[in-house]
Amino acid sequence: MKSPLLFALLIFLSGCTLLPSSDSTPKSYNSSGEEIAQSPSNPQENTNDLKKRLLEAREKEAQKANTEGEKPLKTASLVLETKESTAGKITVSVMLKNPKQEPITSLQSWVSYPKEILSGESLTLPQNSPFTLVAPGEKDFDTDMGIAKIGVSLSEGKTFADIETEVATISFTRKKEGMASLEFFNPGDEGQTRIMSITKSGPQNILDEKQVKSVIIP
Repeated sequence: MKSPLLFALLIFLSGCTLLPSSDSTPKSYNSSGEEIAQSPSNPQENTNDLKKRLLEAREKEAQKANTEGEKPLKTASLVLETKESTAGKITVSVMLKNPKQEPITSLQSWVSYPKEILSGESLTLPQNSPFTLVAPGEKDFDTDMGIAKIGVSLSEGKTFADIETEVATISFTRKKEGMASLEFFNPGDEGQTRIMSITKSGPQNILDEKQVKSVIIP
């Protein structure tokens, strides 16, 4: 029979073996049996790292979406240039400026004029115009509103990308003396003055409204 002292010692040693270690971090060992040092676990650091990765993933997705749906910069413009100005007649050219040489498909350009001073005489396209199709009623004058309407396009599937193109020539007769202001009417995406270009996302208006230039003729 074991002595009481030996029995108590065995119970004490067994308790030391069964008690959980104060360091609850799992231990790893290499092939030589040596313990591999573990980095201390920090919940705050793990949370920050996760947030960082989520933000990076969202940013990449946003960049991808922007690229896939990217719209061309509005770099083209329309300009009115005076060709003739006399006591009885005024003639101007509608010029398309396309410095970035975007592929143009169609164009709508309405030009307002003071109907009390001017009367529309003729509206013609150049013989070598790339625009071969004319929208119904958009190569004519609206005398009630005082607007010269131009709406033209290329044949389906065709584009052109010249840096500068004469769109049309508009001639007026003077009804009386006075300053005549000729301006592009309602430029913009939903307006009647715009330049359409074909892109990966489909047709887009690339008219830069800030670069549109009208003309005042004394």
